[in-house]
Order: sequence, then structure tokens, then C-alpha cells
Amino acid sequence: MLRPLDFTDPSDRVARGVDDAFLLGSDLLVVPIFSDSPEAVQRTFWVPAGGWTDLLTRETYAGPGFVTRTCDLPHMPVLVRHGCVLPRLAVTAEHRNTDDLLHEPWIFDVYGGVTEPRTFVGFDGRSIDWQPGPGR
Repeated sequence: MLRPLDFTDPSDRVARGVDDAFLLGSDLLVVPIFSDSPEAVQRTFWVPAGGWTDLLTRETYAGPGFVTRTCDLPHMPVLVRHGCVLPRLAVTAEHRNTDDLLHEPWIFDVYGGVTEPRTFVGFDGRSIDWQPGPGR
């Protein structure tokens, strides 16, 4: 599940040396903030080839290349690879475990041009089919 950046492209010589960021699965790039200060810090990180969108700010990046950004812990960069369909659920304080989420509707966030259908597996083991459509 946690992968080094060079798993995106083994020929990327810069990614091979990056040890301060990681992939979560194949489509999420996590850039930790190494400061416990409440103040924002400058963070320089490597963005692998392709298009990426920040999960929180929706800022887009085109890799490969280094990016320097001012950020604090609550706004730690988490980038989503273009071409990703990211499933999620709206979780509230009433939800205590995955059983509480079994009948909640899934939300699918689409990043970049996705034209082919996808199949996901829910908490109960059943398949959830997603189809691209207008506005996605």
C-alpha cells in the first residue's frame, strides 16, 4: 500500500532518491510536513511525471519536477494522479465502524480525463460499478 515514488516510473532517477514523500496506492502522493510548529513552512517536493491535483486546494501540477509550497500540517500536500477515480464516503460522528457505513452512498471524485468504467469493492465485499458520464 505504501510505495516509494520510483514505483510510478522506475526510470525516474530523481524519484529513486526521494525518501521524504510516498505513494499511497498508485494514485495518491503524500508529502508529509516535518515540523510540529503551528507556523507554515516551506516544503519542496518531487512531483512524478503526469498531471496531479492537490486533494484539498485543487491546485494542479504537471510533473516531473520539483515544487516548493508554503503549507502547514492541516494543509499537508496530498496529490491525486490524473486518471484516478477516488471513492469516498461522507463520515460523521455517528459512524463508529465500517458496519455503520454499509448502506451509505459512495461518492466518486474524478481527477483528469477518465473515460473507462471502474469497479470498486465495498466494505461488505460487493462490487460497486462506476460509469463515466457527462460532467465527470
